[in-house]
Order: sequence, then C-alpha cells, then structure tokens
Amino acid sequence: MDRKRFRARKRGVVAKTSEPVLSVVLLLENQARVVGRTLKQLVGFCEARRVTHEFVVVDDASSDGSGEVAARWTEHVDALRVVRHARRRGRGAAARTGVLLSRGKRVVVLGTELGVALEDVAGLLDALASGADVALASRALADSEVERKAAWARRVCEGVLSIAARCLVRSGVRDSFGGALAFSQPVGKALAERAHSTGDGWAAEWLAIAHRLGLQVQECPVRWASPDLGDTKLRFLPTLAELARAGRRLKEVQYLAPLPSRETLADTSFVDATLASTRFRSRFEPQ
Repeated sequence: MDRKRFRARKRGVVAKTSEPVLSVVLLLENQARVVGRTLKQLVGFCEARRVTHEFVVVDDASSDGSGEVAARWTEHVDALRVVRHARRRGRGAAARTGVLLSRGKRVVVLGTELGVALEDVAGLLDALASGADVALASRALADSEVERKAAWARRVCEGVLSIAARCLVRSGVRDSFGGALAFSQPVGKALAERAHSTGDGWAAEWLAIAHRLGLQVQECPVRWASPDLGDTKLRFLPTLAELARAGRRLKEVQYLAPLPSRETLADTSFVDATLASTRFRSRFEPQ
C-alpha cells in the first residue's frame, strides 16, 4: 500500500483534500491554565467558518506542565498536534517549529494568550484571500481598538522596540508585536527557513525577510486586549539585542539562504497524551 501511495504521489494523483485549509500555530510557554480555553475558542472559530483545520501547539520547554495539559486535549480536539522543545529556545523558535510542521494552505501564528480577537484573525485570512502574501494584526492603525491596555512599562518597551524594528531591521510595518501573523503555507515556510531570530523579536525579522523577498505585506486592524496571563513578559534587552543582530544579518548577501529544517527541528519532540504528566490534572483537565 505504501508503494501504491508513493507511485500515486509521484504521478500527482494523491487527493489534496487530505491537507487542511487552515493551520493554527499556538506558541505555548507556561500557560497551562489558558491553553484549553484557547483551543475551545479556536475550534468554535474554525467550525463557524466551516474550514478544515489543524492545530499545532509548540511548547517551548514550559515548566508548569503546559505541554502535557495541551496533549490531553488531543482526545477532545480533532487534528491537534503538540510538540515540545527539549530546552527553552524562545517564541521565535517556537513559531519556526510550528510553521515548518504545518500542513494547511493558510497558516496563522498566535500566542496562546489570545490578545487578538478571533474575529480579527478572520480579517487576516480575508487579506490573504485578497492577494496579500503576509497579513499581520497591527494596533497602530486608525481602525484598531485597544480594549485593555498593557501595563505602562510594557507599553514603553513595545514602543521602543517597534521603533528599533523599523530602524534596525526595517520591518516595513508600524507594529510587529500585535500577536498574530498569517501567510500561505509556501510563504510561511520560506520565511521560517530563512529566519534566525529565536526570541520575542522574531516577527520583525520575518517581516523584513518578506520585504526583501518582494512579498506583499498587509497590516490589518485589530481589537486587542492585554491578556497578562502566564509567563508572557516581553524580554526588552534580549529583544533589542536580537533586533540589532537581525539588522546586521540583513545586510549580508548570503543571509536569505534557507536553513536546513533538520537542524532547526533538532530539539523538537511530539508530546504523547498517554504519557502526559498528571501533575495538573485536578485543575486543568479537559471538561
């Protein structure tokens, strides 16, 4: 049977319906108490749009059992895969892992805390359908609305980092920290294979690479609320240093050469729900 499948694939006869239309990549870091709620909201969102989907949850070596809690939801959520980094590598590395493992025709990268309203995620997908190669949630647009502001210290840090992203990396957008990024699968994988940033400044680098590749990037209005849940603090100095390094790399001719996927996924493993720890079962077990 495997030989027949291989021959059919070689002839291009394998049905494309096996691939989901939408892949949702969730970046998970010490958010055991919200990951189940987020998955339920996303299931409702995908079912309302009547789109075939998959969820790829990337646990960046959480210390609170987040990956195990997410893995137990595989019995309740169809097409859910949970992978874990063996060591803490950063949100940028988690985004790269999730996008490289995604199979959908469209890919959306979100933080598990869901600061972005899901109705606005639909706006990102609509932007892709209208011809954009990359769509991102931007709080800097006139039509955007911030329902609950972050703490003043975080707002100051994000403001400085946004200016740094425009000056050092030349991301070409006004807000690269909105928390939602969408692209077609080929575009997403092309960006992931070329990105080096592993921390909180990853989106600025991906957007800068998109501009270097001549892709159309569209900022979309968003209704945003600061979640302030779990370990989601913005690491200011490491992110600033990361943006500076990305800016230097962008000046190098060989920078846009793809990185081997085998190396970028070397510390990644799938989380088996049957082997998941019961450490948080009493509080976070799926209902």
